[in-house]
Amino acid sequence: MATWNWATPSLAAFKALAPWTIAAVLARNVALCLIVYGLWHTPLYARQSQGTEFKYNGRWLEQNSGSFLFRDQLKDNLFWTLVSGVPLRTAWEIATLWGQANGYAPTIGFADHPVWFVALFVLIPVYCEARFYLVHRLIAGRRSIATCISCTITT
Repeated sequence: MATWNWATPSLAAFKALAPWTIAAVLARNVALCLIVYGLWHTPLYARQSQGTEFKYNGRWLEQNSGSFLFRDQLKDNLFWTLVSGVPLRTAWEIATLWGQANGYAPTIGFADHPVWFVALFVLIPVYCEARFYLVHRLIAGRRSIATCISCTITT
């Protein structure tokens, strides 16, 4: 809510996409990504402050490996997140906000549709998790998914 209220241009700004509007949303998303991931990656991976006690995968991120663009998995992950992931996510966000501002993507409010408003808080996460599972199953194959599920259940 704080991001929407204080760090996102008003919906009216998305009616005609000005470059400053796109730049503001992209800058906000980069900053949020650096803050959130930085708060997790720095203590847990860079400093290894928790050890392997609660790690899903006991291996640490690779360093000095030719498999990665900068020979470092953490730098590689950061680079691809900021160069690929954040701009693509920002493009979807801007397209959605443009659609809402121009009446192509309807919005609902609690006052107008209280049942749907609350139901969507449950349905959207369920949909996202089911989609993630099914895509992962298609990509990884049946055996890999069974291994992932059994590892998750036993840990």
